[in-house]
Amino acid sequence: MTLENAVQRLKSSDEFKTVLTHLTTTRENALDEFKRPETIENPQALANLAGKIEMIDTILIELGGPSYPNAEH
Repeated sequence: MTLENAVQRLKSSDEFKTVLTHLTTTRENALDEFKRPETIENPQALANLAGKIEMIDTILIELGGPSYPNAEH
């Protein structure tokens, strides 16, 4: 079974939607961290945060995209 097939089978489950919602919320929170002065002033923190956001984006793309309230899947 491929990842794409597995994702298609899981999409209708509540657990899958919960995972997408959690990842989406985590990504949005990480983006908000860019606004913090202590993050902006620290190059290592910026690089770490960018890496986290990139990883979450990669996972969300593989799972079919972010989950936003009132969005149909």
